[in-house]
Amino acid sequence: MSRHSDLFNDTARWQSWLDVESALATVQSELGIIPRWAAMEIKSSAKIENLDKDKIITEMEKTGSPVFALVHLLADICGEAGKYVHFGATTQNIIETGRLITLKKYHKILLETCTQILEQLKDLASEHAETVMVGRTQLNHALPITFGFKLAGWINDFILLIDRITDNEKRLFLLRFGGAVGAFHSFGPQGQEISEALAKKLKLKTALVQGRTSPEGHLEYILNLCSFGQFISKVGNELYFLQAEGINELFEDLDSGTVGSSTMPHKVNSKHLLKLRSNSSTLVQKMASVMVFTNPLNEGDASSNNEITEMINSTCPHAIDLLHNLGIVFERLRIDKEKMTGNARSSQYFTATEALQMELAKKLGKLKSHDIIHRLSQQCKKNPDIFLKMLKNEPEIQHFLSDEKLTNILQAENNIGDCRQIVLKTVRIATVKISDLNTKLYTENF
Repeated sequence: MSRHSDLFNDTARWQSWLDVESALATVQSELGIIPRWAAMEIKSSAKIENLDKDKIITEMEKTGSPVFALVHLLADICGEAGKYVHFGATTQNIIETGRLITLKKYHKILLETCTQILEQLKDLASEHAETVMVGRTQLNHALPITFGFKLAGWINDFILLIDRITDNEKRLFLLRFGGAVGAFHSFGPQGQEISEALAKKLKLKTALVQGRTSPEGHLEYILNLCSFGQFISKVGNELYFLQAEGINELFEDLDSGTVGSSTMPHKVNSKHLLKLRSNSSTLVQKMASVMVFTNPLNEGDASSNNEITEMINSTCPHAIDLLHNLGIVFERLRIDKEKMTGNARSSQYFTATEALQMELAKKLGKLKSHDIIHRLSQQCKKNPDIFLKMLKNEPEIQHFLSDEKLTNILQAENNIGDCRQIVLKTVRIATVKISDLNTKLYTENF
């Protein structure tokens, strides 16, 4: 079971609220607002296993206010210290701060997972830096590339996504603990001091204005998670296409006995990839919830807070599960190098026309070279053998290029541009990014 699986259930949510109450009491005791002995009692009692879960549910249903019900039950088991529980805080302070505690735990798992995916992409790109395949535009053969080059493009996009979601941290992990309307009315002149100390204890920053109507950081985070769905959808569709009948450049290594169709015994369809494609689509669809989000009214609005909670609880697990599934797809991916190269060679005379054009342009100029090759390519009716013969018999090509030079230009392996160099550079950058993420996750105060 994934480590994130129990972060968003009721028990975890209640514990996050208790963690906030515990931290608040500790900070208030350090500032001399409540007795130290009371804070110690609150801290030792603020564990979900100390409370009766059935009673929690009953009280929440009766009061209609989950935090109010929970803190009352906490106060009951704290004895004399109970009168200092929830001292000056308001419900949304506890809910939003508890959510941030949960999101920090989730965010670390997310970045660990991203690091693993980036490692897989990097290794695949290194392995296939020189694996020749045909590039495609508008579903037609374009210019030869390498499979590593395609992977380098994915690495580039994935790093940009990681950068976006890490940059989001400074707008997401902001403590807003200003009380009922955000101006520290119940905390008095020590409100700012309490907030700063609480933020430090919880490894958060403080918002400039600590009100209850600033969901932008959360909405941005949800959109970024949905963007992982867009990226994975793109990768999944590409891999799906390359498995198609007649292309067969890669396949999914399936377990023995896997069946593809109940009516067509010869078929063995991919399994993890199909799941990846459908699940990525459903994650992308969750962007709509952000687009239609009900902005909070005035200085506090529980309805918008409830929307945020539902979006977080739905989107966060989905994104991690999708990344895990992408990792499985990469683990099971098998590349048919011969088929890739064979497909590239099947149209190499045509896909090399840009290189041939640029070689002739040195003598004839770009436009005239284009006109000659375009005319020959149209006359051969897509027959590569006829096209090669026509190229060799064209007077102006004969005049400037020997058969050996022409043959060399037309070979797919000799016409991959800077693919290898781009792959190597991208792999180096990915290696640095992985190192930076590991430093962030395991050596910083995350």
